[in-house]
Amino acid sequence: MIALGLAVIALLVGVLGLVSAKRAQYDDARDVRRATGRVGIVAGILLAIIGGGFLFFSMFFQNSVGEAKVVVNTIDRSIVDQIDQPTSGFKSPFSDFVEFDLFSQQLQFAGHGHEAPSYTGGSVNGKEITVNVGGVNGGSTRADIDLIATYSLGTEKIKDIYSQFRSQERFTEQMVQKQLLSIARQVPANYTAVEFRGQKRGEAEEAIRSALNERLGEYGVEFTSVTIQDVRYPPNVEKALTAIEEANQNAQKAEADKRTAQVNAEKALIVAQGKSAAQIAAAQGEAEANKLIAASLTPEVIQIRKLDALVEASKGGNYIIDNGDGSLLLDGRKR
Repeated sequence: MIALGLAVIALLVGVLGLVSAKRAQYDDARDVRRATGRVGIVAGILLAIIGGGFLFFSMFFQNSVGEAKVVVNTIDRSIVDQIDQPTSGFKSPFSDFVEFDLFSQQLQFAGHGHEAPSYTGGSVNGKEITVNVGGVNGGSTRADIDLIATYSLGTEKIKDIYSQFRSQERFTEQMVQKQLLSIARQVPANYTAVEFRGQKRGEAEEAIRSALNERLGEYGVEFTSVTIQDVRYPPNVEKALTAIEEANQNAQKAEADKRTAQVNAEKALIVAQGKSAAQIAAAQGEAEANKLIAASLTPEVIQIRKLDALVEASKGGNYIIDNGDGSLLLDGRKR
């Protein structure tokens, strides 16, 4: 706009110079005014071209995927419109854009840095968070945690966010970060030191995520993940926790050994029962067979077997003598 204004002024100077050159009475004055007019016209044309180019590029806009723009009046900064779909076009020279990043943003708090948190759009990089956790022997104890949270911003509340905070960075600093720090310091108090660093860490992470979504949902904020990467206690607490963890590990090992012994005993019992059952079944089978054999030895069958034995013995020169009591006596003497 400034370049275009200067172009108009330069063109007016040029035109006036050429007009005044025609009215000049002396040749020298006429030449000077004519030269001034020509320079003014050339300068005006160049400034008009430059100003037109700047005006074109300042009015042209492109909105990509994952972006949203609040269109505001350049004079009073009031909201004119909102653009949240991928598109391109031209805007009024009297309007401006306030951009919002809709892609996933990360809040990271880790390490012992002493500098203030840094902000980039909706992302934050700050130092570790100090919290109070249930103590080893009751009470509470201090802990430093490293935490990473990921969230995204919806489009339905962009205008409201601009109206209250004027930019995404200010909204992240004054609302998102403060809520995260507040909730992250409240939740650990519900757990003991052992639970918070161990088996219930995932439960604490989910509790923080749910509370953040509940408080910031009215701004279209949705936290997709909260991860507690590390939990550090004072040295005396660490020593006590190490003793407790070792005791728990020993108890778990003893329980595992007990279960292994029980399994082995049950296995040996099953094997023994199997062998015993097999022996009983074999004995029962043999007894049943003997019973069947005994039942099949009728007097007629016995008599037939005696005759068969007499025939077989006579073939070898032996004699079968009937003792008269139902038994047979083999005699090898010749008669």
